[in-house]
Amino acid sequence: MQIPEVTAPVVEMLKRYAGTIYLTQTIEKREGRLTRFLNREDACGAWDKDPAPPEWRPHIDVPGRPKL
Repeated sequence: MQIPEVTAPVVEMLKRYAGTIYLTQTIEKREGRLTRFLNREDACGAWDKDPAPPEWRPHIDVPGRPKL
């Protein structure tokens, strides 16, 4: 998923997936520099400190059921 301009409503929606069993990595592009966050909480925390609109590429992986 690509979010070209991150805003407060977008961050609030994505916070619902933070701290879940899903893998929630996020890559942020700000002023031409990429920052990789392994956890959505870290990406949201960085945005809370500096809400200038970066581009985000959030990733949500839903683990598959183990085969029995």
